[in-house]
Amino acid sequence: MNPQIRSSSRSSNNAAAKPSRSMNARSRSGSDRRRPEDAVPLRIVEDPILARQQLFVEAEYHDPGDELEEYRNNPLILALPPFTDEGKIMKALSRHFSVAHPPECRTWSDERRIMAVGRIDRLLVILPVHSMLLNWMHSAFRTQYARSDPSRNLHADINAAYRRVQSGEPGVIADLVEDHAACRALVGLSGTGKTTAVKIILSLFPPIIQHKSFRGVGCQFRQLVWVFVTAPANGSVMTFLRGILLSIDLHLGTSYLNEMKARSYVGDYIAKVIIVLTRYYTGLLIIDEFQNVLKAAAKTELIDMLINLLNSRCCSVLLLGTPDGMTLLRTRLRLMRRATSYGYEELKPFEAGETWNKFATEHLELDFLKKGPPSGKVKVDLISTLLSESAGMPALAKQSARVTQYEGIVSKREALTVDLMQCATRNALSPLGGMIAALKSGNPKLMAKYADMCAEGADRAHEHALAGVRTRAINDGCDGIDAEVFAEAMSSLVYLRIPENDAEKLVLKVMADSPGLASEAVVRDALRVRGAGADRDGRPGKSTTKQRVNGGQALKTSRTVSAREGAHIHPASAG
Repeated sequence: MNPQIRSSSRSSNNAAAKPSRSMNARSRSGSDRRRPEDAVPLRIVEDPILARQQLFVEAEYHDPGDELEEYRNNPLILALPPFTDEGKIMKALSRHFSVAHPPECRTWSDERRIMAVGRIDRLLVILPVHSMLLNWMHSAFRTQYARSDPSRNLHADINAAYRRVQSGEPGVIADLVEDHAACRALVGLSGTGKTTAVKIILSLFPPIIQHKSFRGVGCQFRQLVWVFVTAPANGSVMTFLRGILLSIDLHLGTSYLNEMKARSYVGDYIAKVIIVLTRYYTGLLIIDEFQNVLKAAAKTELIDMLINLLNSRCCSVLLLGTPDGMTLLRTRLRLMRRATSYGYEELKPFEAGETWNKFATEHLELDFLKKGPPSGKVKVDLISTLLSESAGMPALAKQSARVTQYEGIVSKREALTVDLMQCATRNALSPLGGMIAALKSGNPKLMAKYADMCAEGADRAHEHALAGVRTRAINDGCDGIDAEVFAEAMSSLVYLRIPENDAEKLVLKVMADSPGLASEAVVRDALRVRGAGADRDGRPGKSTTKQRVNGGQALKTSRTVSAREGAHIHPASAG
């Protein structure tokens, strides 16, 4: 154990938490910069799953024998819950998130039972995705903290190794380190339970650990185990970075957001976020709704932000979002390689099978009707009906179970039946009828009508473009075409609902006329060509105004762009 741990530069949390008078004055003058859209961090004390957690816990170190040899002297790892019996952990989660359902509830008044039906929303069923997240988080925490052991004097270790080498003993002076942090992506349609699943597993880890001493040596520092932020709907990279700082300020009592100058640039915020996450030994950053940033943000700022964050190795990262976010991410291979370096998992709607039966059974058995829960063939039919009415979406299944019981109480039918479920669900979910029909069909074209659904056509367009770009380019006389720019522009146009054949012709024409354009510029020129052609005869034609991009700068949008064209440009252009 390094006796100098108390004076570690990364542990100067107390000083950081007490801003100077001049800084306070600056924060007051800049207090109006905390706009409502900055409030993107998860507020733990208000969250229905995590609210019962204490923000701070004082470090208690578990048995080093439960860890691999390389982790046994690391206080950051020993302060985490041990990972020894996954089965017991899953059972503990099931008990914790179970819902009270005493037999006497069937004798309650109608009013009391109607209130109790709301408990269905609080029922959380432990599924295979939770096991996957538990395994990955324990591994990611240890991988991250192995690089930032506060008990290790790296300077002394390097000097000792250097002296041994200089004295004639060959050896390694400095260990190799990974070039980027661990990152995993969890994607799925809205309502598949991504965010809830992550919060359930996060409830097993304290968000903040206060260390005071380790094996008899003083070590005053705080360990920020995890930070949860949601990307803002406006897609602003600046707002997102401010949200990370605000989250840390809310839970640590610091003032890092107010330390930023009013005219700070995105690069300044990226640097500040990395410094703060590193200072507090952050284990995991969870970014929810990451497709918001991918869709609307300036692409250069986005790529710089995420790549710098991952390359800094300041923390592991978990990305949560919808499949269309992954569609956009796949068009940027440099970022995609890092963002899924530790795996990619897609949560799909339930299908008939063991997992669905478990989920549906637990919801159907949470029954407050007088005649009791269904059994036998009625139960089997109800499980099948619930799957059909909800299209396998957990959020819709919960709503269906809730409104069915409510209707059973109000109508005095007092028993779950297929007819009751179908009638109650179709009335309650009628505004979502189109979405449910699209989910049932599995047709990408129907599903693409909904903003948060997977643009599978764009995926296919990107892969198709990469696979065949050389042949098509040669046939069209464009043998110098950039395959990646072509594929990225193709997938972006398809994502904007332009038919694949039309998109291919537009991109080839623009790239042949204007070699060297960035993908964003190709997309914008292609949209202008398409708009000009539509103005003449409804078909793609030649653009009357060609604007070029130099040094990767975005094209200025023409004042003559039609309203429809502008609507197409918006999601793929700078926010």
